Amino acid sequence: MDCNINIDFNKFSIENTYYRKNKKCIFDPIREILIVETPEEIIRQKFVRYLMEELKVPKNKIEIEVPMTHFKKGAKGRADIVVYAEDKEGCLFPLIVVECKAPDVLLIDEVWLQVYKYDDILQSGFIIITNGGFNYAAVWDEEEKKYFYIEELLDYEQLLKEKEFKFIQEESDVWKRPDFKNLLSKEVIEKFDSFGWIGEDTNKSLYPFIINFTGFLQDPEIRCSPFMTRDLNVVDDGHRYTSFGNVAGGNWVGDYRYFILKDNEGNNQIISISVFGSLKCTDHPRFGNRKGHTTLVVAIDDYNKRHNSLQLNLDKYIEVKGNKYKIWHDGTLTVGKNGAAKRKEVIEFIRKQAPFMIDSNDKIIFGTLDCSKEIHWDDDTKKIINNLIVYSILRDDFRKMKQEKQ
Repeated sequence: MDCNINIDFNKFSIENTYYRKNKKCIFDPIREILIVETPEEIIRQKFVRYLMEELKVPKNKIEIEVPMTHFKKGAKGRADIVVYAEDKEGCLFPLIVVECKAPDVLLIDEVWLQVYKYDDILQSGFIIITNGGFNYAAVWDEEEKKYFYIEELLDYEQLLKEKEFKFIQEESDVWKRPDFKNLLSKEVIEKFDSFGWIGEDTNKSLYPFIINFTGFLQDPEIRCSPFMTRDLNVVDDGHRYTSFGNVAGGNWVGDYRYFILKDNEGNNQIISISVFGSLKCTDHPRFGNRKGHTTLVVAIDDYNKRHNSLQLNLDKYIEVKGNKYKIWHDGTLTVGKNGAAKRKEVIEFIRKQAPFMIDSNDKIIFGTLDCSKEIHWDDDTKKIINNLIVYSILRDDFRKMKQEKQ
């Protein structure tokens, strides 16, 4: 179900342009000051106009850039917009918390977590996030102890009088893994294609693996118990909707299964894995000409930064023998803006660090899965996940080694 609330931001123009120290500025009617014009600020100012003109919120009930320290000592962050109500004693209390982002910022889990933290302090129970193209509103339900999306925004007077919302039930949005017997049905293939999980040009002989393995990754009912191998200590896993970029400017947005690791010093790291259909391009200004293959993405949250470490073209790096699908790689790797590394050097680096992954033909082997049955969390799957994670971390180590030598 589409939870996006339609707001025509074009109706709320920023009429006058001002300059300060040669920088283009906007006059903020709430704070009555000049603010440097940025894509995010434009969205914030237009949303303020929407609140005042469409929802009839009084100007004196709107506050911008609200420090959390006003409500809790030592709290970090500033809420973009807070709409207030007034109790019988004339005291103001937070009614709505709004988080605004620039149009090119994706409204992924991190944005929701940010506004959740603010509302945990403000206790409004009513949150909105927007980037000008997508607008979502959610209200806290005390009985269920969670937020529910709502279909529309009431104007200020209605909100104060009624506080009645029509919740969008999330149960209808919960994805369920298709029955294994129907795995290759036209309906399932079309659904996976619409989710962006299969490349347009991917060979149909790979569908049994791609649909089965992607179903395993996305299945909300499958959780791995904490486990240790000789290489990893996985303490938890789950799902997240987020995005990861790479040095070439690509951006992979969608649902990932994440694994939380713990090292020998007690530090944690998050590795996220998903499968995406690559964009098919013809004379694209950035990506040129390329086929729409299917890509397995392994991304790393490395404390202060996050990025793709591995983008594995499944059309190229799967060997099929009957129902057995072997996943491998040849060591292709780029080192930042310096371009491709020598594959022989990459293979030798992996051989020293993880010799169990290199076969006699100098291929990096992740493992083999039998797709005559539904993929679940077993030794074969654990081996592939383990090897994908280890390889991705080692790829980062190789990049760091090369960069340090330059």
